[in-house]
Amino acid sequence: EIRDLKYATPATVSRAGILYISDLAGYQWRSYIKSWLASPENPLTNNPAQDLRRDLEPLFERYVGPVLLHFKKHLKPVAPIVDISMVETLCYMLRNVMSVAHGEESVVIPGIDTPAIVEMYFCFCCIWAFGSAFIEKDGVEYRKQFSDYWKSEFKTVKIPYKGLIFDYYVNPDTHGFDGWEHITKNVEYDPEIPMSTVTVPTPETCSVSYFMERLVTSKKPVLLVGGSGVGKTQLVKGMLANLPELYINLGINFNYYTDGSSLQNMLEGPLEKKTGRLYGPPGSQKMIFFVDDLNMPQLDKYNTQSAIALVRQHMDYGHWYDKEKWLLKDIQECQYC
Repeated sequence: EIRDLKYATPATVSRAGILYISDLAGYQWRSYIKSWLASPENPLTNNPAQDLRRDLEPLFERYVGPVLLHFKKHLKPVAPIVDISMVETLCYMLRNVMSVAHGEESVVIPGIDTPAIVEMYFCFCCIWAFGSAFIEKDGVEYRKQFSDYWKSEFKTVKIPYKGLIFDYYVNPDTHGFDGWEHITKNVEYDPEIPMSTVTVPTPETCSVSYFMERLVTSKKPVLLVGGSGVGKTQLVKGMLANLPELYINLGINFNYYTDGSSLQNMLEGPLEKKTGRLYGPPGSQKMIFFVDDLNMPQLDKYNTQSAIALVRQHMDYGHWYDKEKWLLKDIQECQYC
């Protein structure tokens, strides 16, 4: 008998009462895209006056399959990523880059009215959804490799040739590519403010903050991965400080001894009971749990980390359990960064 199901055959997996669904043909991410395009909550496809479904559908087929294949054959991300996660991120980015809040709803940005402009935005989001996890690894510059592949393979959308494809964003005012330095803010030096609390923006930090703000404000989780000292914590703190007053945040530093019980006590600290089993942040505010050093908790004998399992449970199901009363607690208006 094998030790676990990692290398099990479908026949062995079935003995554990689990359905084995292979995604070798890409059915999983293709089904997700069909569902996303048909969603009544999707502002890009649910407005009869400006329905972009006809323009978006062929773009998914044209770009996603070949990029995923090249990704698996030639590239190594900073951390392992499954196909469906990258496609999901692409859909998140498309919604948040191509639409803008209008009251309580979202509408397509004015001017996105031709297939060529739709493809430009799609390429921009696709580049970052699949390429944002590349760094220099084992002496290989994977970000440059991905940039060279994109420029040689996809030539319909003209991205400036100078530098990498990651050096540019789509300006919503002109619907054309501009360098990130165009939206990099200047910082005035104030001797009374400690420099340790000041983030001097660069095109690199500007691009990361650009997507972080859009994902966080649309209630999507964000994960920054990188070596120590590259500025992940400072970037997140800078982003959180610039959010509207509606958002409050709680910083949580994981360490070797952090477990599910201690983490749950920290998460429940700023929450209040709403009705019945419903809990959430005070008033109409929205809570962002900023988890730092996510990979620090020790592994238990089952090779799991109970603190991360609790976060996963909350993200997947929107609840956790009261450890004393054994009752379900629904947690609303909370998200993770």
